[in-house]
Amino acid sequence: MPDAWLDLRAGSTPWELEPAGDATSLKAGMHIALDFWVPPFSSPTSMERATLRDTINLRHFIERDSEANP
Repeated sequence: MPDAWLDLRAGSTPWELEPAGDATSLKAGMHIALDFWVPPFSSPTSMERATLRDTINLRHFIERDSEANP
């Protein structure tokens, strides 16, 4: 686990699962309160890209796991 994750003051990641035909729709949100200073060169856009990348990776993991463990 990266050291930065140890510096979170608070956070939540609510998930909502809903039926979607023969599949399931997953809606996920995230809120974090950092306990450290973020320099100005770390733009919200770069943070959003990193969050989106990690969310996509999580989705792929969930899909692979659900196919392996029906």
